[in-house]
Amino acid sequence: MNEKKLSDQELTAIIQGLLFIAGTEGLSLEALATYLNLAKKKTKVEALISQLQDKLEADEGSGLSVIKLGDLYKLTTKIKHHQFYQVLQEQPITRLSQAALETLAIIAYNQPVTKTKIEEIRGVNCDGIVSKLKSLNFISEAGRTELPGRPFLYVITNEFMDHFQLESLAQLPELPNFSFEEEQEIYNYSDENK
Repeated sequence: MNEKKLSDQELTAIIQGLLFIAGTEGLSLEALATYLNLAKKKTKVEALISQLQDKLEADEGSGLSVIKLGDLYKLTTKIKHHQFYQVLQEQPITRLSQAALETLAIIAYNQPVTKTKIEEIRGVNCDGIVSKLKSLNFISEAGRTELPGRPFLYVITNEFMDHFQLESLAQLPELPNFSFEEEQEIYNYSDENK
């Protein structure tokens, strides 16, 4: 890289170029800071990213924006123009079954979690669903437990964060807290309706 000190305007242009090259993979703050030779100035890089976001959002002549999904920044199209881009999408948006959504929710709220635990919560075998979610790259294996058979532990991926447009898992809705009595009422109700 040229030794001359780059202006903030040049640095934001370089960030835009780096995000363009990275494509759908995106780049973390750490990666951007490293590429800009500003590894010790992550706060400055965050400020530059924020400037680029504001600039693109304000520019009516631009169809681009910078978003943060998970821990990655991505250059993407503006949401307000989404209807015009749908026709160019090569693949339709992945439609997930109720079973797949339930399994994803279990993993997101309990990660890392074994398939046995997922099946215990859902009450059914999850081999097919887990395989499908792995093939869609919504979940990944994150090592093995020390339990007998050393089962895999599953966690959600950046692809999951992307698909559901989440910046962090803290954005997931809070789960309701049931008292023991309320849970018993639910079980009794379902038993009566069999």
